[in-house]
Amino acid sequence: MHVATGFRLHSHEVAYSRGSQQQSVTAYPTADDGNSLWSITGTLDTPCLPGSSIKKGEPQHQWCSSAPHSPKGAADLQQQHEEGLP
Repeated sequence: MHVATGFRLHSHEVAYSRGSQQQSVTAYPTADDGNSLWSITGTLDTPCLPGSSIKKGEPQHQWCSSAPHSPKGAADLQQQHEEGLP
């Protein structure tokens, strides 16, 4: 959960129609949606403890097993980099 806003990382089966054409990742205000479930994997040196900030490791979406990334392509509306799942 993003501490300042209370929103959660969220993804669903909606892909960007242009640009990267990858699955979109957004912020969502409630936790009652299965598309907001992510696994956080630590490293061998730094295990990830529940409730801790992410410093190493990456989130992985529960139902599609993909990690978000920011491609070099521009987003549809604002022509800025977008976040998506491959």
